[in-house]
Amino acid sequence: MNELGIEPVDLASRPPSMPTVFDFSAVYYVRLGTLALISIGLSQIACGGRGPLFAPHEYPKDRAHVTIEEVEILDHRASVTSEDLNAPKVTLPGTIGEAEVEITAATRGKLRLRLARLFADGPVKVKVQILVLRGLVGWRADWIREYTYVETAVDVIVTASECEVELLNVHGVAEKERGSLDVRDGDLNKRLQESVLVAFERALATVEAIRALNESAAHACSAKGP
Repeated sequence: MNELGIEPVDLASRPPSMPTVFDFSAVYYVRLGTLALISIGLSQIACGGRGPLFAPHEYPKDRAHVTIEEVEILDHRASVTSEDLNAPKVTLPGTIGEAEVEITAATRGKLRLRLARLFADGPVKVKVQILVLRGLVGWRADWIREYTYVETAVDVIVTASECEVELLNVHGVAEKERGSLDVRDGDLNKRLQESVLVAFERALATVEAIRALNESAAHACSAKGP
């Protein structure tokens, strides 16, 4: 015992201590899973979450100076379904599902509203045909995500009513794919309807299309006899 009253310990005489063994595998997998979830969440934010698939379309300032007399919205696809397409609750990697889905009455109404934004009353009366050539929506899955995709094509034909001369024939396409953690019920149909509107806008709501229509309308029926 030393002067402080503490008995010294002979370290050499003590048995060697066993090293502490800790299983880091559990921590590793927890951390790996956390990082995976964070990266998926960030990519989900980068893709825009569950907002619109397409950016808002910028409409031209000028409008077509013709008067709409008739509007036809025609579906030229060979086969469509009126049933909503939904992904299963549990999807396996490599699985896929797709369908040509019917255009809803609400979408037809929105097409007419968008059409009205592009036209001002003018001396030439016209007939407008909106032809849906393709409207495919689908889903697919891999190991960590599910994906929604759409492929839509639309023709817009404007004809002078008086002499039945075609004034404009334009084509629009809307294609997009987006990944998410889960494709919810109703998402696929919503994306298809959105893509039809976008394809229409890309066809007709452009500076070039409106300019071409105004130029054609200025000479409409002038070369056709009674």
